[in-house]
Amino acid sequence: MPVSGDYPLVLHGASSVPKYLVDEINKYGGKMPDAQGVPEPDIEVARRVGCTKVNIDTDLRLAMTAGIRKVFTESPKEFDSAQISWARRAPASKIWSGTRSKMLPLLCRSRV
Repeated sequence: MPVSGDYPLVLHGASSVPKYLVDEINKYGGKMPDAQGVPEPDIEVARRVGCTKVNIDTDLRLAMTAGIRKVFTESPKEFDSAQISWARRAPASKIWSGTRSKMLPLLCRSRV
């Protein structure tokens, strides 16, 4: 019978829904007053006990939405898709980098 270390575990629906992103979306016209996700300490416990994949799609979508809403509100004449694309990529990169930096040491340790 396999133990948890014998196969990768996936934490589905583990987006933390950062408050700063919800606030940013609401600041620029969004309507997400009660949005919340899995608390970071709970995600950290999953990481420590061997979870090797954390699904953060909702956090990434929130980050991209916040960036797009900001550009459309602050620059309503903006039409250049490159500028709009950059506005969504920068916040999403921050989410991805933060999650990767937390998971990578655990993944490397599990393969030793």
